[in-house]
Amino acid sequence: MPKVSVIIPTFNRSQLLERALNSVLSQSFNDFEIIVIDDASTDKTIEQLQKNFKQEIKMGIIRYIRNEENKGRSTCRNTGIKLAEGELIAFLDDDDYWLPEHLGTLSSFIDEHKNIGIAFSNWLIVNEQTQKKITGVTKIKTGTGDEYLKLMLRALIGYPSTGIVKTALLKQIGGFNPNLTPREDWELFAKCAMKAGIGFVDKITVHIHEHEGSYSRNKSQWVNSTEFAWNSIMVFAKKYGIKLEKKILSERALRLSRAFITIGEFDKAKKYLFNAIICQPWIVFSSIAIENTFKLAIGKRLYIWYKS
Repeated sequence: MPKVSVIIPTFNRSQLLERALNSVLSQSFNDFEIIVIDDASTDKTIEQLQKNFKQEIKMGIIRYIRNEENKGRSTCRNTGIKLAEGELIAFLDDDDYWLPEHLGTLSSFIDEHKNIGIAFSNWLIVNEQTQKKITGVTKIKTGTGDEYLKLMLRALIGYPSTGIVKTALLKQIGGFNPNLTPREDWELFAKCAMKAGIGFVDKITVHIHEHEGSYSRNKSQWVNSTEFAWNSIMVFAKKYGIKLEKKILSERALRLSRAFITIGEFDKAKKYLFNAIICQPWIVFSSIAIENTFKLAIGKRLYIWYKS
């Protein structure tokens, strides 16, 4: 039985998938299996795998599963979770790659800290076109506990490719919501963190790549998915007796207010601005609150004209 199951969903990215797979096979920690879920690719994904990873497939290091129709990345990841034989699961997006110490760093960290069920490392965002690199988070030290849960709830840590989670915990929570895209990863990982504890390693072990083929986001879909995910997280917090700080509730409401303004849903924007102020009255003097208030005051039609 492998220690870690690595789950890689993929769709029409055969060249990028090859890079991702090589980054797993180059890990200093090698007690793992790789589960590739091909979401009905129409390029040469299967031919490339059979050509370049024939030995790993034959040895069972790489397990290849293909969907006959496109089902989306959440369903692919859930398929991987069901098939996983490892004690731990690490997700890797097909356009990202790991540095050699990634799995060793996180598996050791979660083994050493029995009070957590999920952990993340730091990362670099790399723009494929400009080669500009941005560190994921700064001034956040290695550790575990409530402070890291707060970072997760604020969506400051938690890229899928940067984490590792106990398999039993994922199966208990129920996997990714296939009807929630995007933000399905934030919702699930936040639930895992609230249920079993979270940790963070201040070490860059992942490169997150931005490129023309990166997962595209419809703005309206992104905003509505964020609202759905946050409401789901709040319900889960209440279920498990996690008291969310007013600062976090206020900040999230304020950001949702701004987000709904950008897609022209002013009624929801007003509701969330009001909720933010109720949670923390002083936030009315923040720059975001002042900006939101101004935009709501001039009205939707004037705001749309102003934007154009």
